[in-house]
Amino acid sequence: MKAKDEQRFGHLNVLADDHNFTDESRNLLLFRDQKIHFGEVFDYFDTNMGILSKIPSIVNQLNIYRDCNNLLRVKAKMNRYKRFNQYGFPLLLSKQSKLTKLIIIDLHLKLNHSGYYAVLKELRLKYWVTHAFSTVKKTVKSCLTCARFRNRNIKLNDSPYRDFRIN
Repeated sequence: MKAKDEQRFGHLNVLADDHNFTDESRNLLLFRDQKIHFGEVFDYFDTNMGILSKIPSIVNQLNIYRDCNNLLRVKAKMNRYKRFNQYGFPLLLSKQSKLTKLIIIDLHLKLNHSGYYAVLKELRLKYWVTHAFSTVKKTVKSCLTCARFRNRNIKLNDSPYRDFRIN
């Protein structure tokens, strides 16, 4: 029976127990998402590294670089905050990405349905989202639990004839 299993599953590798799937899967998802939304930046890093006239504007504005996992990170204005940030430079995400919205929703739920600024603060520790505040605001506004608490209170009947009835 074991020889039969080895023939069927011999092409598969067994991974060690300490193998971290979450980091690899997160990196793969981020890479695919960045490749979709920032394809011109990847093309620039792959081919036109020396030509200054063909630098995408986002690379100049945010000082983007590739890390060891091939993910795009933002260096702009972060050197002075590096000692406060335990994650290093933030990863670049697009405002139109579904992954960005899922990350914002996850942070919003982890922070017990907190407001825009708390979610934005936690988001900026790891990620740099283009147009971050408007993206967070739009995503948090769509939360149904928070929408219930944002509704107006029920107004009681304050008609002028109540005093007449009491007397």
